[in-house]
Amino acid sequence: MNMDRNRARIAQDPNSRRTLPHRSASMRQLTGLAMLIGGLSACVPLVPYDKAPGYYESRSNLGDGVPAFIIIGSTPRTEVMRVLGAPEVEALNGHWAYYESNYLQMESGAWVVALSNFGRWPVHNEFLFRRLLLRYDTMGTVTEVEFDSAQCADLFFLTDVSDVAEVDLKRCPMLQQDVAMRTERQTERMWQAFPSEEEPVRWFEHALWLSGKRMFSSSGMYCDAEDVSHSALLGVSSASIVFLPWESLPSGPAAGPLRIVREQIASVGAINSLFQKNLGIKISLADNSEVSIALCGQTREGYGNDKPGTVELLKLLAGAEPD
Repeated sequence: MNMDRNRARIAQDPNSRRTLPHRSASMRQLTGLAMLIGGLSACVPLVPYDKAPGYYESRSNLGDGVPAFIIIGSTPRTEVMRVLGAPEVEALNGHWAYYESNYLQMESGAWVVALSNFGRWPVHNEFLFRRLLLRYDTMGTVTEVEFDSAQCADLFFLTDVSDVAEVDLKRCPMLQQDVAMRTERQTERMWQAFPSEEEPVRWFEHALWLSGKRMFSSSGMYCDAEDVSHSALLGVSSASIVFLPWESLPSGPAAGPLRIVREQIASVGAINSLFQKNLGIKISLADNSEVSIALCGQTREGYGNDKPGTVELLKLLAGAEPD
């Protein structure tokens, strides 16, 4: 899938979230759950559980409103950083900062055996989300403050706010702001990756980049769900190729991009496995080194390699469509 440089993609859905009453998972609920998931994936619930409330790995120093020490036109960024610490998301130039706090109010469900795996399967959960957005002027003084909070329930796919499932966005529209702030920072990185004279730039999402020669060219080229959720970007211009690594913490200085100048490319070819053509692309450079690229995405089988995107990328790099 490709992304235009001048457009940020933000999921929008006006539907309100679904809520359930406060209660632990009863045996009747678990029996129903067993019938459902057992028929789908041979899952067997063992015992119910109730997860203790808490912030877990999330920050715990945001209250129920704008912190009292923050005064518009007066408070400097250094004071905000001293009291609150580094934000979860931040502009590359430091002109805005976004703080996130996620508090698990309750969760109930069952321990489940699915094939050879053993883990928790939630039946009901409730979260309290707090968000603080600060904007600074060129001197580093707070100029705008926005605080928001929301209670959301039944977010069964929320494992990382950097990868929010569509169903959770529908149940908790507030999380769209989390996606928007990460998209804004990503867009800033994209603008800085190429000089203006290299316009236009074609961008591809969910890219893998492997440096060095390998005995088997298809090794490491197969995509999975993690590769799809970690939105590494690949940009192609008339003069160069740039890879922007995924940021686990989109705050502070961004990781430097990996760049190949087109003049350094000796040859470009498709990587084929025994069972799949166009698994990826191998780029041989003039200094006898190699770089392998794969594009990932969702397929009819779940997650895998993006063959149409790979074909398009190969045409851009080599000027010829693969077999």
